[in-house]
Amino acid sequence: STRSQQRTLSAEVVLASFHQPSFIRGHKATHNNLRSRPVETGDIVKMVLPPVETVPLLMMRFTSTAPPDLVEFTKERLKRGGIIVVTEEKCGDGEVILGLTTTQKELEVEAEHVKLVKPITSPLTSEDEGIMEDFTVDTREDFLGYPDSEFFDEKRCDRDEYDSLGLFTSSEQVMLIWDMLGSMMVLEPNVNSSNLSRKWGELKYSGRILRRKPSAEEVSSELQNKYLSLLLQEEGYVDLISPVHISHIKKKLLKETLKPFTGPPIRRLRDYYGDEVAFYYAWLHQFTVWLVFPGLVGVVISALRIRAGDTVDDCPFVPFQGLITFIWAVLFLRYWKRQETRLAYEWGTHKTTEYELKAFNARPGFQGELRVSPVTGVEEKYYSPHKRRLKYVISGFITMVLLAGAFLIMILSLNLQ
Repeated sequence: STRSQQRTLSAEVVLASFHQPSFIRGHKATHNNLRSRPVETGDIVKMVLPPVETVPLLMMRFTSTAPPDLVEFTKERLKRGGIIVVTEEKCGDGEVILGLTTTQKELEVEAEHVKLVKPITSPLTSEDEGIMEDFTVDTREDFLGYPDSEFFDEKRCDRDEYDSLGLFTSSEQVMLIWDMLGSMMVLEPNVNSSNLSRKWGELKYSGRILRRKPSAEEVSSELQNKYLSLLLQEEGYVDLISPVHISHIKKKLLKETLKPFTGPPIRRLRDYYGDEVAFYYAWLHQFTVWLVFPGLVGVVISALRIRAGDTVDDCPFVPFQGLITFIWAVLFLRYWKRQETRLAYEWGTHKTTEYELKAFNARPGFQGELRVSPVTGVEEKYYSPHKRRLKYVISGFITMVLLAGAFLIMILSLNLQ
């Protein structure tokens, strides 16, 4: 493999040998030979991700129609943009598969550029909940989680999904290099022409009957605002860009997800697959658990109905089942909203900047007294929770009376038919 930058690791880090990974054909690639690197700290042996420079994070597959020199010029452009080609495989049908990665320095610069939100691992923060801030290269020491063992608490993350610095998870590494690749232009800033742009003009206008062949300057002007990966896919030279799996982590997640009565490992899924997948599994798990209660209620009411020999229209318990299901649905939505907000804060997808706090609390109908928030230090409107609970009780009582009257009228109308 190719290493463009050597990182200085602590004396506690023990490097294991890595085999050259190989891709498999298909929409997802897997490293069968890749293993986490053991790191010894005292009596604890931790498994962490290998250095990012040594293994590919993305695969890019060129079709058989892509000329070899186009592939070489693309590799040159990727290298100038901070993306390293660590593996290259040629298939029998003319396809070329590149394994792409980058350096730790480039990942940190990109994390600052996209304003990646991460928890601060300072000793002054709580063990369970850290303060979320935008990552910056200058303050990177505040975000380093390794070798602090408290950071690798089972409630928060798993050692397998973090790099040796405890800085980026595998999903964050892929997200950052994906952003680097997606924002890379065909031409670099302040560059009028390159081997790639000249080759592109040659491919585009070869075989066409034109009054005048476009000059290199005209071709470069046409490519000035074109994204490299998007252009390659639109023209059919690249048919697949995909993250690369780490085999043992994927198998471990699958095994833990299929365990009965434990639920999926939400945080580990997030560290490996990203926020969107983790939010889906978190919602699905909560929804499945909450379905147990209305399911049991339905079984009991069905058993009573069958025992009494009533039909669905004649059973007096069916309306109460509808009421219970209605209350259950309201409570579930309220509970999931709280869970979603908590996870969004822990994962950095719910930013709490001063501007966003003001925008979040800018509901025109909200009434309260101005005070300084003890959490954020920002001035906000505050309404006493005791007054709010009193209004909830009064509102709930009135609602129950009205619902009881409505159900009474419905039951009477059914029985008088």
